[in-house]
Amino acid sequence: MTEFEAATIEFQNATIAFQSATIDYQNASLIAQYVQAAVAAVVGIGQCVLIYAGILLMRRSSDQRHRESNQRHREVMQAAERQHTETMVTLDAQRRALEVLIERTASLQTT
Repeated sequence: MTEFEAATIEFQNATIAFQSATIDYQNASLIAQYVQAAVAAVVGIGQCVLIYAGILLMRRSSDQRHRESNQRHREVMQAAERQHTETMVTLDAQRRALEVLIERTASLQTT
């Protein structure tokens, strides 16, 4: 084997070693990309879960405020109804008293 052949074989071995190292680097790079994609997917899923939980909490809070508002409305309407009834009873009593007063005044004037 000549020096040239030996050098060529050594060069080919170096090229093969370089290609092997390049393949190893590409494999490591692919693994890193897969890890990045997995991390991005996990973060995305986590964000979706947090958004969904936030929407549920807001909905529960809104429902609770709605129930409380309806309860306050019912209480106010009941109080207004009671006050109206009391006012009507008072006005009715005043009307009857005025009728009696008018009758007395009319009977005094006719005599």
